[in-house]
Amino acid sequence: MLENLVINLLEYRYPRNSDKFRSYFDESKNRYRHFSELIKVLRDNKDDFNDGYSTVQRFVTKLENLTKITNPTAHSLTYNATEIDVNSLELQEMLELFKKISDMVALTGIFKN
Repeated sequence: MLENLVINLLEYRYPRNSDKFRSYFDESKNRYRHFSELIKVLRDNKDDFNDGYSTVQRFVTKLENLTKITNPTAHSLTYNATEIDVNSLELQEMLELFKKISDMVALTGIFKN
C-alpha cells in the first residue's frame, strides 16, 4: 500500500512529460522501479516539495526503517509479525505524513471519504 502511495505521489509531482519521470519509471521494462529506488527518488528530490523538507525527510526515514524490517521477511511464507513489529512500523504516523505531503502538492483523490 505504501509503495502505491509513493508511486501516486511521484506520478503527480513528476508526470510522464517531466524530466524526472524516468527516475521512478523504467521505460525499458515498462514498470515502476523497486520500492527502495522510489524511496531514494523521494529522498533525493525532497526540496521539490513546497515547505516539505522536514515532512518529506521524516516520511522517507520512516519508509527506510520500514524496508529494513520488512524486506528480509517480504517473501517468507512463515513469518508471523508480533505486536512489537507492527507498532515499530509507525504506520499511522507514516500515513499522516503522507497526507500532509499530498496536501502540500494538492494531490487529490488518494484519500477519499
